[in-house]
Amino acid sequence: MHTDIMKQLSCVFLIIVLFANINKAQTIPNGDFEEWDSIGKPIGWISLPSVYIIKSTDHYTGNFSVEIEPVNSLTNCPCFTTGKFDKAGNVVAGLPFDLKIDTLTGYFKYIGATSQGDYGLVSVTLQTNGKLDSAGYSSCELKPTTSWTYFEVPVNAFVKPDTMQVDFNPSAAMGWFRGSILLIDDLQLKSQLFHASGIAVNVRPAFDVSAFPNPAQNQLSIRFGGNIPSEFGLKIYNNEGRLMIDNEFNSGGSTYTLPIEQLCAGLYFYEITANGLTVRNKFVKSN
Repeated sequence: MHTDIMKQLSCVFLIIVLFANINKAQTIPNGDFEEWDSIGKPIGWISLPSVYIIKSTDHYTGNFSVEIEPVNSLTNCPCFTTGKFDKAGNVVAGLPFDLKIDTLTGYFKYIGATSQGDYGLVSVTLQTNGKLDSAGYSSCELKPTTSWTYFEVPVNAFVKPDTMQVDFNPSAAMGWFRGSILLIDDLQLKSQLFHASGIAVNVRPAFDVSAFPNPAQNQLSIRFGGNIPSEFGLKIYNNEGRLMIDNEFNSGGSTYTLPIEQLCAGLYFYEITANGLTVRNKFVKSN
């Protein structure tokens, strides 16, 4: 009896310690574009005069998305950004960020102005002590699509950053085509899966799925509720955002079991993608 109680207390202590050591969530301001000011601008973002910013009701989640449309010839400057303008009028990084590994995720639609290879662009710039690109830079092309499409931008810093800038250009091909339309919604970082309290951020799950037991020791089971997808992808990341497991499954039932003996004890994030939709949540791996 005494031994069983001590084991239970040890497990509870492990979970408390893991939650207590989670980094404070790095966040994308107003990443679902539900908050707008009185003049029709999304809160937490700035834009250049070269683009129209429209509060669109064509959304992936929530009630709104942001629509970005060029109104004249674009420059190489970011058109829609989380950065800030300095005294010289340059866009500089403005979001506090101190993780070396993370991933920016979101959904987009893109209607190109021409068939000549037009595309949108999302980029992430990491800085240390205000030096541009001193910590890292990554980007993702947003190809024409009329349906909401998931994208990822891996964030890998050379050194520990202190700020991050997220930029969107509605036309990134040579020529900066006027007339393209870029819609963005549901932006978040994978490190946002938890609030500072350690409670999972899973406000609008795309479909009904759960993982158990939690904590898990040797196996993690995935169970679907409602409609069962014909196939799905499962990724597991550690608490630094590093990909640890990447599997594809053909559906044949509502529950699947994944061996996790190879994982060290700690906090992990699981990501399940089915039918173009993604659900993310967490679990604890115990010894």
